[in-house]
Amino acid sequence: MNAGAYLMTVAAALLLAMGLYALRLGKNGLPKWIAAIALPLSAVFSFVLGKGLYVLLQFSYVWPRWGWASLLKMDPTQFSFLGGVIGALLGVFLAGEIGKAPRKKNLDVFAPSLALLFGLWKFAEYFLGDYASGAYVENEGLQFFPLAVMNQYEEWYFAIFMLAGALALGVFVICLLRGSKTEKPGLLFLRTAFYLMLPLVICESLRSECMKWGFVKCEMLLYGLLLFLILLLHCRAGEKKGFGRWTIVLMTALAVIGVVAFETILTAFSWYGKVRWIVLAGYLAIVAGMYFCGRWAPLVTAALLMVGVVGVEVMLDKLSWPKVWGYSFMIVLLLGLAALERFTVRHRIEKV
Repeated sequence: MNAGAYLMTVAAALLLAMGLYALRLGKNGLPKWIAAIALPLSAVFSFVLGKGLYVLLQFSYVWPRWGWASLLKMDPTQFSFLGGVIGALLGVFLAGEIGKAPRKKNLDVFAPSLALLFGLWKFAEYFLGDYASGAYVENEGLQFFPLAVMNQYEEWYFAIFMLAGALALGVFVICLLRGSKTEKPGLLFLRTAFYLMLPLVICESLRSECMKWGFVKCEMLLYGLLLFLILLLHCRAGEKKGFGRWTIVLMTALAVIGVVAFETILTAFSWYGKVRWIVLAGYLAIVAGMYFCGRWAPLVTAALLMVGVVGVEVMLDKLSWPKVWGYSFMIVLLLGLAALERFTVRHRIEKV
């Protein structure tokens, strides 16, 4: 691990993101000096929230060992990536408030910079060694960078950080190309954040080392909750009437996929056979209830899809389910969430 190179790369990523932010501020009729204020604020808040969220999530591990000193340890592996990004966003938000920029417009202007920061920050994890990698690569034909990285013992491990960074830069390109076509204020930022976090759900699952509560991977859970929150904001901003009949049918199909994923894991427990029909009846009642949820129906589907993701993660961690099948199923569930977000935007927000 090269902590100095990691911190320098993250600092360079933040500088580039703020440079792009300044350019976009000028193009959108906002003062460029907002970016100059955002830079130091984002740097400070990234450190504070990155360290604070890590200590909070891993409190039972770090506090008995180091106490208050855990807040000052500079080990890059003892920071939360999500906390750091939220800190950068907080700096941009406060700078916009100082510059009296419209809040939603300011966040939309920063959206491509957020994607750029995401991608470059993930690439910086190259310097964290084994901490940011995945499983051991047995096939010698796959032992090459950027697919895998070699540690100090000349062992090759999948470079999960490269996958996450590449996907984030893909969102960055799409955001730049299509951002000007979004008319509703705040929508570009929300959609950018959604598609930045969506692949990180599976990337966190693929990592060999990360923050955990038992088998639950902390940041994976937080990404899922934030995705749900974005869908909630989409629904809240939409029309009060419900979705069309065929859209409800599609959402029902997605919900059933989530149910099947979770139900598969429950069959591994002996006690499940006694309550199976009660559980399935509950599932059916929830799915049927979507027809009466109006604009909130996507949240029911999203909840069932996320339950399915949790089920797959448990199967991979506890039941030795084949990884190819497990991650293939997880990808299907995440694609279902992406389709759900697109349905919600097209039928709720863009028609308002």
